[in-house]
Amino acid sequence: MAKGFGEKRNQEIGFALLFTPEGKAYAARKNINEGQDEPFLGITKVLEDAQIWRTKKEVQKASNDYIPLILEELIDDQEQDYELKICSVSKDKKGKLSDRLIEKIVLRRLPEDAIVEANQE
Repeated sequence: MAKGFGEKRNQEIGFALLFTPEGKAYAARKNINEGQDEPFLGITKVLEDAQIWRTKKEVQKASNDYIPLILEELIDDQEQDYELKICSVSKDKKGKLSDRLIEKIVLRRLPEDAIVEANQE
């Protein structure tokens, strides 16, 4: 058999949230904060420390938990849109993790006066 045939491809292990592709900032694993009463919503630059969800549906649902963090920490007051990315996470035969973009979620900030008007009705 020729070399290269029959080698395993990278195995998909789940999905991760990517906040900033430039610096590779991912949603951090929740067990980093074990033993604490407050829920943990952190960010990590290391894919191995990222929270990995089993299904795309789980990561989509979890993305809602990060919206306040994104609005407070990651979006400038001048920006109206922010792209949150869902990545597929794979492991190669040596155990190295890699990610691949599969979906973008656009968060749109409404002008403050629009929010006030909507709240007044």
